[in-house]
This record gives sequence, C-alpha cells and structure tokens, in this order.
Amino acid sequence: MRKTLSHFLEGCLIFCCLFLIKADPRAWKKLKSLGRRAWLANACLSITPSPSNETLFLNPKLQSVSGLTESVAYNANIQVKVQCFPLHMILLALNVTTVDVFSLDVEGNELGVLRTIPFDLITFKVLVIEYQFVEGGKKGLREFMERKGFIFYRTVVDQKASNHACAIDSIFIHPSVAAGLTKTESKMMGHEDIEQFVPLQRQRN
Repeated sequence: MRKTLSHFLEGCLIFCCLFLIKADPRAWKKLKSLGRRAWLANACLSITPSPSNETLFLNPKLQSVSGLTESVAYNANIQVKVQCFPLHMILLALNVTTVDVFSLDVEGNELGVLRTIPFDLITFKVLVIEYQFVEGGKKGLREFMERKGFIFYRTVVDQKASNHACAIDSIFIHPSVAAGLTKTESKMMGHEDIEQFVPLQRQRN
C-alpha cells in the first residue's frame, strides 16, 4: 500500500490529533478496516457555509477519486448522496483551533472548501493543496491563499502516485512557520514541480 502524507503524520509524536475525512462509501469501508490512529468521518467537506446533503460523483474503478463535480477529467459518473459539513464546524466540534498540517484533495472543489474557512478563527500552519482540477489552476489557488496571508512554499509533483495518477500539490505556510525555517528549508521556498513530498521537520512549540 502506498504511504500517504497522513501515514507519515500518524507516526509523528509531535501531532496529537489526526483527522481523516472520506465521503466515498467504498473508501470509507476500507478506511475503517485499517485501524488508523486517527479520528474518522464518513462525510464530505462542504463548499457552502452550512451543512448540506450533496451528490458525490465517484469513479467506478478508483476508490481514491471522487468529487462534488461530475467530470470526464477523472471519469466520475456514479452518483451517491452524502452529508457535507464545513471544515471549521468539524474542527470546532473537536475543540481544534490550530491545525499543523492540512492536506486537501477534493478533485476540483478545493477553492470552494477553502472559501468556507474562517481563517481568523482557525490557524493553519501548513496546507498541502492539490490544484490539478482547481478553477484557475495553480495561479488562481496561489492568489487566493496569498490574499489570506499565507506564503507559497513550493509545488510538489508525485509521479509515483497510486493508480499511475499524478499528484500535483501546492504547499503554503503560515508566516509563523516561514519565520522558523532552517537555511535548507528556506532554499526550497518558491520551487516549482519538485518530485515527491518531503515534510517540514517542525517541532511543536
């Protein structure tokens, strides 16, 4: 099984809480059986400011590919109804107001999810966001995040992603994280299309 960013974080003692959200009923069934050391939710991240019931489009062959938009780009054409919640409601229910790392991959609705977040109430230190299907692409995502006060760190292209797909993520960091970067980490600032993800080795204060 391919190790993901969440697997890496699960093994790090500096992270006190890991939360995994899966809306696809097939992926959810598999996730529950793995015994992950994390909070789990069979739900969808909302692109509206309040909870709602939405249609999720699934790829008939790939459990890792689903989204709220029907798309020929990732062959999502099977429909199921799912319960969606804004991310901040889930986090506040757990009394979480600081997130060390947030990885977002929702097949094109990343900006919709981000627009629901009250960044004045919840602090995100590092965000890893897929931009492959985002409206406006990498440029549009970067402009939005910089308007919210985040700093673009680097882009990562993982050619070894599962199912022969290509994972394309932009990494953004909070100014407080940027201030504590090592010289080696600072040299990576602004780099584009770096293969494979190498997490920042940051200790909690």
